[in-house]
Amino acid sequence: MRKRPRTVSGIALLLSLLLTFSACGTKEAKVTGIEAGITDLDANDFRPSALSDDSTLSKNDCVLKVGEQYRLVVGFTYHGGSRQPGFENADIIKLYYDSNLFQIGEPTTDSGQLIYPLVCKQEFTYAAILVEASEKYCAEVIVSAAK
Repeated sequence: MRKRPRTVSGIALLLSLLLTFSACGTKEAKVTGIEAGITDLDANDFRPSALSDDSTLSKNDCVLKVGEQYRLVVGFTYHGGSRQPGFENADIIKLYYDSNLFQIGEPTTDSGQLIYPLVCKQEFTYAAILVEASEKYCAEVIVSAAK
């Protein structure tokens, strides 16, 4: 007789734990926009950018070297929810930039972000890379390039 209450208690505890943990991660975060930034090949995040310094005029202005490899990183901004939104592919993204100044390759996805290989072709003072997602959200990165 004593085994039965313990078994029932154990099963009830196990079921309550299963219900608690299965409820986590069920609500998708609400997308509020997109953000973009540039990193060098070793960096994991563009916030704050190690490529901008006190000489830049705006917070998302990056000073790059001509001919060196960089990464243009695009991700969603969001709030709420327990599951972070991410890009599965780049189908909804359009990039607008001067192809005489930039060489931007095909993206890969990493942790829900899109990562584009980027090289500055020549020296210039200011240029922008505009990123548009589904004509609903946009972001820009301002770049200067030096030798």
